[in-house]
Amino acid sequence: MGNKKMRKNLLLAGFALLSLFCNAQGSGRNTNFNYLDFANKPYYFGITLGLNNADFRIIQSERFLLHDSIKSITPRLGTGFNLGIVTNLNVGKYFDFRVLPTLSFTDRRLEYKMLNNTTVNRNIESVFVELPFQVRYKSAPYHDVRLFVIGGMKYS
Repeated sequence: MGNKKMRKNLLLAGFALLSLFCNAQGSGRNTNFNYLDFANKPYYFGITLGLNNADFRIIQSERFLLHDSIKSITPRLGTGFNLGIVTNLNVGKYFDFRVLPTLSFTDRRLEYKMLNNTTVNRNIESVFVELPFQVRYKSAPYHDVRLFVIGGMKYS
């Protein structure tokens, strides 16, 4: 189990390091004509993709444990992915209002330990609808680079 987690962390660190060396816009150029067109749009749309982890929060009562054949229930972490639409509305030169309706697909797992010392696993597939609202501050560009600060809330 620990080896799997270490491989996942190394993979994430590798992607983070790779992103430092990637340069999609060619920052060696002094002008970026696409950026001027893009900055003047009052609104735009995009797609968001993401990974997620989910599990259950189990509250076990003594009454349940005394009257059943189950010794314990342990939630196990499940993985999934998110797919959403980015809707961005320019509120001013430095602020945007964003809505990101998203579907989160995840697979959670429960591990049942029975009184006869057997273990039963149950997978539960779930789809969640999430609706984050965000306000984004963007600084003035400096050499084709700018700072973003995002805050908001999410209904799920």
